[in-house]
Amino acid sequence: HYVQHGELARGLDLIAPFAHLDSLDYDALMDVANAYAAADQRAAARAYYERAAAVTPERADAHLGLARLASRDGRLTSSLAIYEKIVADNPESFEGWLGVIRTGQLLNEPMRVASATNQVWQIAPGSALLHREELRLALQAGDTARFVAGLEQYLADQPEDSAAHLWRQRWMGATGQP
Repeated sequence: HYVQHGELARGLDLIAPFAHLDSLDYDALMDVANAYAAADQRAAARAYYERAAAVTPERADAHLGLARLASRDGRLTSSLAIYEKIVADNPESFEGWLGVIRTGQLLNEPMRVASATNQVWQIAPGSALLHREELRLALQAGDTARFVAGLEQYLADQPEDSAAHLWRQRWMGATGQP
């Protein structure tokens, strides 16, 4: 909370008694890593994510943090490699698959993006977040037919989702089409 509101020192002072880089407390290490990441102190965040990953390698959160940091540092190939390791170790990692999709797109690897998208649909059919990702991808590709079909499916799968209706309103406003 404090870190997100610009009070890094106060936030870290509260966490400091529970986590040092030699700590074995995964959750405390992750709290400190996330606080440093939120404060855009990437080197410190990376050190804590790496320690957390070493303490409990089977948990994906630290690896996801490292992938996000790599992406923020512009090391997209490294980020993608981390995301791909995450999904290889845990094929049901929704966040890992989204990382593969988004990073693959940034690296202009449409086949990898398509493959990852197909995988994530299998683990999260009807997901509102995945529908929004598909709409974004269709718009970026300039694929109007895919966008319209995706929007119709989104509305069918998530009829109560206000975001789906907002997408439809924006589409109608921009194109005059229903």
